[in-house]
This record gives sequence, structure tokens and C-alpha cells, in this order.
Amino acid sequence: MRVAVIGDVHANALALQAALTTADIGGYDQLVFLGDLLTYGVDVVETLELVSERLATGHAVLLRGNHDSLYQNLFEGETAYYDKLPVWIKESVMWTLDRLPLDIWSKISFNEEFQLLDFLFSHANPYGSERWEYLNSSTEHANAAESLLERGFRVGVFGHTHRSKWYRYFSGAGGFESSSCGELDYSAVHILNAGAIGQPRDNANPVANVLWLSLTNNDESPPGFKLQQFNWNVAGHLNRVAGSGMSDEALTRIASFFNKT
Repeated sequence: MRVAVIGDVHANALALQAALTTADIGGYDQLVFLGDLLTYGVDVVETLELVSERLATGHAVLLRGNHDSLYQNLFEGETAYYDKLPVWIKESVMWTLDRLPLDIWSKISFNEEFQLLDFLFSHANPYGSERWEYLNSSTEHANAAESLLERGFRVGVFGHTHRSKWYRYFSGAGGFESSSCGELDYSAVHILNAGAIGQPRDNANPVANVLWLSLTNNDESPPGFKLQQFNWNVAGHLNRVAGSGMSDEALTRIASFFNKT
């Protein structure tokens, strides 16, 4: 089975359309969106429509991210998570909420987790619903690997950090691998992070990836993965954000993820 995984979108329709085109060209049996559809970017309706079209095919699944949960909470009058956010993110959230059509939003189906063979997919980690702990350090990844083992999984596929990673855990010890492709041998537990197509934070360049997985239930042929970079219109996205009418502080913070030198 060939699986295409798309990380955090964050209302960046230009990157999303480029990612979907990359997935279509490569061909997939299953498409997985890791969540966080909105905030930071300004393509609210277009993003929801693109994702909804894929979900309607029956070959795609959407996972709930912390930002997806945030908007649902706000629609229901719950502000606890929102209240803890920095001012500039609050501004982006409220800008988005003012343009978020409830009729479209209410029809989108989110999953907390998704399972394929020995793979667990979720937005942030393997700890369950509404657990948004980040996996950054080696210790955090090791704890997550132990949780995957306890739940009977050999590979965890997550987003949330906006940084692509491959972590391999074996016999109580683990480390990060530098390769962007490889075999996922079942002697170890693996954690893959697809990064974020809408706001990548891996390095000075706004590089986005589609994460490809080759799944197999044949022990003699281990599954594999590959991160495939794709080009998208970064300048066009920043121009759309700049024309949103948000404050200079919010615009500067959002643009800073793409204008690193």
C-alpha cells in the first residue's frame, strides 16, 4: 500500500494545492492529512474546500490537530486554550474565525487517530485525544516510542512541530537519523514527522515535503518512507497574508517563518 501524508496546512492553499498535485503525480492508495488546517495563513475557504474534495473520494482521512480543536472550541464558547495563546496568534485566530463558514466547517469529518497495519497516525503524538505535547527532544521521542510499543505499533507518524524528523528506537535507546528516506525495520520502533507544508520550520528555506510510505505486512520486506520536496509559490502566499489587514506585528511574525536568511 502506498500512502501520501500531508503535514500541517495552516490555511496555505498554494502549498496545499502543490502538495496535492505532487501526491497525484506519485499516485497513492491512501491520503492522510495530519491536521491543523487553519491559522497563520489566510486561505480559509479554499483550504477547507480542497480538503473536503479529497475526503469525499473515500481515499483520504483527516486527523484533528490542536488548531482544529481550537476553532471547534471557540464555536462552542470554550476559550481556555485560546486564552493562553500569544497576542499575535490570537489575532490570526480571530481573523480566521470571522471568515470561517460554519456550514462548511460542520461537514468536515475529523479523526483523532488513524491506524494502518503497525502504523499509528495522529497529529502530535501517540497519547490520545486532546494531548498536544510536542515531540522535540530525544527523551520525548523515546517516551513516545515506548508508548507506541505498549499500544502494539512499530511506527508513529505525526506532525505538530513543523519539522520533519526520523527517530529510531531500539533496545531502550534511540536517536535521530539524518536520511530523508529509508527502510523501517521492525526490529526498532520508528517515529516519523512529516513537517508542515503550510509553515515549514526545518531550516532557513521554506522547504515543504510530502511524506511517502510504502506499507507491507510481509516480514521479509520491511516498509519504507521517503520525504519528497516540492516547490510552491512562497511569494504568492506572503502577498496574500500581507493583504489580509492584520496588524504589522502579526504580519511580521507570520512572515518571519519564511523570510529567514
